[in-house]
Amino acid sequence: YYRASGGPMPVRGANRHTQLHVPLDVALNGGEVLASYQVSETCRQCRGTSARTAVLPCSSCAGYGTTYDGTSCSACGGQGRMKSAQWCATCQSKGVEYHTKSQPVTVPRGAWDGQRIVVPGGGFPGVHGGQPGDATFTVVIVCGPGFQRDGLHLSGELEVDFVTATLGGRFAARILGQDRDLSVPANARHDSTIRLPAQGLSDAAGNRGELRLRVVLVMPDAALHLSDDERRRFRELFAIAAQ
Repeated sequence: YYRASGGPMPVRGANRHTQLHVPLDVALNGGEVLASYQVSETCRQCRGTSARTAVLPCSSCAGYGTTYDGTSCSACGGQGRMKSAQWCATCQSKGVEYHTKSQPVTVPRGAWDGQRIVVPGGGFPGVHGGQPGDATFTVVIVCGPGFQRDGLHLSGELEVDFVTATLGGRFAARILGQDRDLSVPANARHDSTIRLPAQGLSDAAGNRGELRLRVVLVMPDAALHLSDDERRRFRELFAIAAQ
């Protein structure tokens, strides 16, 4: 189609659909993910024209690939066609060139597997000055090291010093990008589980799983600085408690 004033009409670019791999912390808290994907556009070197004129029938064999005596044509290697002077090295005379596009994508808080996020103008470039198409991303949540998932439930480890585990109390920890103030029950054993309801992943219906933290006991830094007398009194204290 052409404008009344002459020249081709602008054509909007095609939409691009691709997966977006979202880390757990971004799926839970929201954030930005940089997506990289391939798009194509009309070759800027030949403007797409070489796809029609770059390959012509071989003049030596008239396009048959063989000579009059049946042997393979040496001029075209038996292909019957040869590159013309219009051959475009930029696009290999396909008329289009490909490049990788990097697009920041804003992921909402509580994103779920299969959720679709549309970025206007993130798709294929337009033709003849037309607007680019949109990019549609399908969310795929990926677990990083230290966490596993069971449906909407998440499981990971929580390192707790043995003093807090013995006495119980508040415990500050940074988990999946969030600072959390946790309540550790008294006499928390190694491998016991602290469950945080509705702190896991979400689904499209608004349901939310648990965040399950397995207690791993560790020595507090202060234990390195105990004197021999303090260690003796510590042993006595546990001996009395065991009676």
